[in-house]
Amino acid sequence: MYKASFTDLAHLLGPQRLHELRPMLEQVLKGKRLHHLTGPQPHKGTEELITRLMALGEQIGFEVTWDRLWADAGFEQACDVLSQESLNEQFMWSQRLKQAYEEGLDYAKKQLRRHLWNADAVFVHDIPALPVVAERGAGCWAYFSYDYIGWTPRVFYESHIALLKKFDAVILPNAAFTAPELPPQHLWLPAVDVLAPRNRELEDDEAQRLWQGLALPKDLTYILYADRYDRLDHAEELLGHYLGHKAHERVALVIAGEAAETNPAARRHFAALRDRAKADPSVHVLALPANEALLNVLRRRSVAQLYWPRPGRTDPSLTEALWAGSPVIAMDTLGVRDIVRSGVTAWLATDALHMLDLAQQLVQEKKRALGLSERARMYAWDYLLLDNELMNLACFFVFKQNPQTWVDWTAQYR
Repeated sequence: MYKASFTDLAHLLGPQRLHELRPMLEQVLKGKRLHHLTGPQPHKGTEELITRLMALGEQIGFEVTWDRLWADAGFEQACDVLSQESLNEQFMWSQRLKQAYEEGLDYAKKQLRRHLWNADAVFVHDIPALPVVAERGAGCWAYFSYDYIGWTPRVFYESHIALLKKFDAVILPNAAFTAPELPPQHLWLPAVDVLAPRNRELEDDEAQRLWQGLALPKDLTYILYADRYDRLDHAEELLGHYLGHKAHERVALVIAGEAAETNPAARRHFAALRDRAKADPSVHVLALPANEALLNVLRRRSVAQLYWPRPGRTDPSLTEALWAGSPVIAMDTLGVRDIVRSGVTAWLATDALHMLDLAQQLVQEKKRALGLSERARMYAWDYLLLDNELMNLACFFVFKQNPQTWVDWTAQYR
């Protein structure tokens, strides 16, 4: 993984944009310690957030550390199931998984490094790591969530709310996820890491070389649906509607994601989609390698990017799509409307067929497509880039030192 630096950030965003930010960060964060705690398999956006804060923190004297809960394969499987089912209200533990989780958690807590309790602040990510707060230290503890906590499985809801109340703060990705019973809530829109290979600017010759490496037909217009294959929950539905309602001969659908060798669910999903796509040569199911620059060029060369998250989840995929510079069509699920402005920075769809119809409109109305993508990129430039995340972090530490500075912005959403 690349190593983020302020020098690279200033080169991309312009030195003036960081002229005041870096001294302020040093004033607030220098000498402080932030510790992150995750489950065994954290969300990719979480992992990237932590690693870039570790790299940038090192350059300003701000110590950022990270622990993963770990016990054995049974515990890892239980945590994975719990994370995947975190928005399924009807989910019920099997006795085997419940026992594996509880026994593994007891072991994992004993392995945690001492500085978990000595840090100035601790960010806990992932539902499997929630119970550690019961043994918290004196620092400021915050739960960092990409999910809507109100849709936690009923079997866990009361215990999870009780644990969340032990935190000093909860960090949410959008305003729709607020809940009056929680501690002070901070809004952090998912930031675009503009230095990451899948988001950085591409020179024309590099973009052309990457595009040629995908070996896609050059005379077609592409609609893109991209995510990890173990999370492409809606790919089959989209593919079915596309095959049944194809409206334009020169349009192709690209479904792209990771089919990691270590993830059996991802491999099975990828194979099933690829087999079904054989019915139409205009459908391309791609397994992207670790080179995320390929996803970058796919986003930038597509006439439309389709974003359809699991209900109740908001992650950086949406904000990264807005930054990429080609139009976004997002499913109108909980939280999406709080990040995009319908008809201004993205189009919102009500179902799979509507999503594909809107994509066909963008193919035919190039002027509207250009305006949509330009407004989205301007919005991302102003509010969604990495420097805004750093500002959020500094504001959090100000809140930690002076809790009375927190303003209850959530009241207007209740």
